[in-house]
Amino acid sequence: TLAQDGLSDKNRERLRQLDSETSMMAVLRLPERLLTEARRSKKSPAKVALIIQSAILIELLLMVPMRLENLADLTIGTHLIRARNGRMHLILAAHEVKNASPLEVLLPAETSKLIDLYIEKHRPALCKDGSAALFPGRYGGAKSKDMVRAQISRCVLTRTGLAMNPHLFRHFAAKIYLEDHTGAYGTVRLLLGHKSGDTTTKYYCGTETAA
Repeated sequence: TLAQDGLSDKNRERLRQLDSETSMMAVLRLPERLLTEARRSKKSPAKVALIIQSAILIELLLMVPMRLENLADLTIGTHLIRARNGRMHLILAAHEVKNASPLEVLLPAETSKLIDLYIEKHRPALCKDGSAALFPGRYGGAKSKDMVRAQISRCVLTRTGLAMNPHLFRHFAAKIYLEDHTGAYGTVRLLLGHKSGDTTTKYYCGTETAA
């Protein structure tokens, strides 16, 4: 059998869900929707904290479409560093990244505020062992990537009706950018951390055809 060249048929099908403005905005506005839901919720502190946690997981994938392994392992003080202006730097060392290129991003102010709210008010309801993991697991340490994947997919499906896994957010980011900047594969390569521009072109050439 021939190797799959570029996006799989399944991923192309899932991306087509996001062709409409309504579907696209439902995903982009989901963290804000979850924050409103948490503020109105009468659930236990731990369950409210999980709603906020889901908002941050999705917000980070929208702002910095990193791989699941890096997302699940984010640690306060190591990967999230406070900047002088109150915003946060998200930092991944070379040995932690698939392409061995270090990543450093200054998160938007609103994203930083959301993370602050979670760390100060809600994360203590989920963390029982003094761990510095941003997304602590039930039995200590960081939540497993399988748990994080399931949490994100379930949250998106139940709130929007769309089938999305964490990796699809990377394709979603490329789709949005290329529809507004046709042919800008070099920028997408940097955004997604591909070593080669050929990889980016192979995966995303044609996704902006309509644009």
